[in-house]
Amino acid sequence: MKHATWWVRKLAVLAAAGSLLTGCDKKNSSNAGQTASTGGAVDEASITYDKLGRDRDTFVRYLPANPDNLNPIIQRDNYSTVVINYVFDPLYDYDPKDNFLLKPLLASAMPTISEDKKSFTIPIRKDAKWHDGHPVTAHDVVFGYEMVVHPKVDSAQKKSYYADVEYFKAIDDYTVEIRMKKAYAFYSNILNMNATVPKHLFEGVSPEDFNNFKYPAGHKLAGTAYSINPLGFGAYSVERFEPQKEIILVRNENYCGPKPEIRKIHFLILTDTLASRQFLKRGDLDSFNYNVTRQYDMEDKNDAYINRNFNLTLYYKSVYFYVGWNMQREMFKDKRVRLALAKLCDVDGFIKQVELGYATRCIGPYSKEFSQADLTIKPIAFDPKGAYALLEEAGWKDTDGDGIRDKGGQKFEFQFMMPSKNPRGEALSTLLQEELKKAGIRMTIRALEWNAFSEEIHNQKFDALFSGWASTDPDDDAYQIFHSSQSKERGSNYVSYANPKVDELLDAARLEFDREKRNALCKEINRLIYDDQPYCFVMHPQVVSVLHKRFKGGRPSPLLGYDPRAGYDFKIVGRER
Repeated sequence: MKHATWWVRKLAVLAAAGSLLTGCDKKNSSNAGQTASTGGAVDEASITYDKLGRDRDTFVRYLPANPDNLNPIIQRDNYSTVVINYVFDPLYDYDPKDNFLLKPLLASAMPTISEDKKSFTIPIRKDAKWHDGHPVTAHDVVFGYEMVVHPKVDSAQKKSYYADVEYFKAIDDYTVEIRMKKAYAFYSNILNMNATVPKHLFEGVSPEDFNNFKYPAGHKLAGTAYSINPLGFGAYSVERFEPQKEIILVRNENYCGPKPEIRKIHFLILTDTLASRQFLKRGDLDSFNYNVTRQYDMEDKNDAYINRNFNLTLYYKSVYFYVGWNMQREMFKDKRVRLALAKLCDVDGFIKQVELGYATRCIGPYSKEFSQADLTIKPIAFDPKGAYALLEEAGWKDTDGDGIRDKGGQKFEFQFMMPSKNPRGEALSTLLQEELKKAGIRMTIRALEWNAFSEEIHNQKFDALFSGWASTDPDDDAYQIFHSSQSKERGSNYVSYANPKVDELLDAARLEFDREKRNALCKEINRLIYDDQPYCFVMHPQVVSVLHKRFKGGRPSPLLGYDPRAGYDFKIVGRER
């Protein structure tokens, strides 16, 4: 997940899916990262270009939901994070070319770690500049931390990752010291968090006003919300953000790191994931992830335009989808009930019939792409009879003959909430609803636009929900999502899961610096959480993605996917330097 919350980088993956995830695993992971030309060698004369009037140095992709906030301190959703990663740099990044070990980004060298493993001294690059020309300094890094931890700043998801930080201190203009209250083994989560903001811009602004800051009079962006057009220092700056329509980023020619090949990034905000495919087929997108794998497998695989202009890639990201049970609701407090519900969810059938095999079963909160997951866990099988027995044992019986189970005068009925215009969620909810009806449980379905959905789950105003998590950390800290302390103050433990043993192990993992021993703790956490079933863990999707042939050199990363910012070189055919 990320640190204490980057979400630390556990980002809510809008189950609406599209630009970041999609598809699923085709029988096994042997084809992860596999790239195949859908139509032979590149023939410049045959490639069709878009109709948006952009030049060849522009990369057009889409987002299936409107990012809620581009302020890196208070953003909450995965789509905001996608854009923020272009506009800001963390102190360190994971290097996909070197087993995802940390490499300096805003920092100029690796940190010096104290003997007690509580202090990290970090040198800052002296050539990094904000997009307005001001130098990026240690004081900006410290200011970002101060905003994250301030009680009046709406940064609950990041706060958890800083819970054990004693202080950030600027030793001088270009050196930061991070001091922990206690040793924190997942320190890479903090070092990799985007949380540096321009202190000079917010000088004199109260923490309360930070949440909704607008550029002051006299500024070229006067009256514009920082959440819409943030001043960053990354490889790109925001040229335009028209909510619900598009975001255009332009290359920062004064960027202190390697200059990207691509001059502009153009995000189209297309909330209808079915209609978005038409933008691909008429030449308006350079990349596309098939949220509905049937569209590729049954329709586009043999499409002449797709084959002529795009290459196909299949790969896994560190993403999983789940159904979460709100344990503030009486019916979901009983572990037997949650297990029964898992047995009534035919995940294998869903993967076969809906995902066409482009997925693998999810067995807990850790990605199968990295080393923390316990791969010996056997997924819960579809077992209606076993589910009925558990419900009876838990006291849920149809005592009045109306076809609905009841207990103590309460009917077993609940609402299933999900993002709207989400074919994957629609299919799963319908299948689950049918099986629950047979079992004597009434489930209604409520679909909300993503921002409204996100607000409801953060306020825990739901019975059950369908969503997903995407991690941008190979060394994942599950504290943010499953520690009982994170069920309060708009934290990410939306389902109010509480297991003292899991809390103890999550705390212990944060103190264990030996990677193998820490992984062993994570595996035990994995087993306990899967046994408790706070979520019905559904699947890890395999991404079915196409990329325009005029781009080459990129390879998908399980952290960022097929993306110009994934850490691999992205070149434009015919424009190589």
